Amino acid sequence: MTPDAPALEAKVEHLVFIYDDMMFNRAEYPAIEHLVVEHMGPGLAFVSVEAYISKDTGRVIAMLSDRQERAVWSDHQGSYAAHIRGSLFKVKPKAFLELDSIYANNIYCKRHEIICDLWKRRSNTQLLDKAWTYLAIPERWELDGGYEWRPLNINKHNYFAEEPHYYHSSRSSKLVRQVL
Repeated sequence: MTPDAPALEAKVEHLVFIYDDMMFNRAEYPAIEHLVVEHMGPGLAFVSVEAYISKDTGRVIAMLSDRQERAVWSDHQGSYAAHIRGSLFKVKPKAFLELDSIYANNIYCKRHEIICDLWKRRSNTQLLDKAWTYLAIPERWELDGGYEWRPLNINKHNYFAEEPHYYHSSRSSKLVRQVL
């Protein structure tokens, strides 16, 4: 049980932001599918992170960053601060017990409440709301300058977001390639 358990139990449902292979329709989504009340759609987390992908496993981690964001004109794919795109889900409070276990909350990752921009494709509307996400604890990860972990690609912009942002494309995932 975490210290914020009473606050989590106070609401009927919460938004959770997922940016790794547990996003909707991804290789590991079945691991959390039973926890999901509703897939809300794609979203963008308004938090500055650095995101990395393991060359061996395809695992993605993101951690809070105080680095400068990449200049819009820059093509360099180094480690910069940027927002991150992923999937938003509604879950019941009891789902956090399992999510905390999956993401090793307070061991390798920490659960943070962040602001997300949610897109509803059919109505083409945007909604800002708070969501929970799991971000890596930097001291627990050995980011080795590109040997095992490389920075995740930063998309300059697309129809989801005008500003540069990290996004874990299914094409870059080894887990997806193993399933296919």
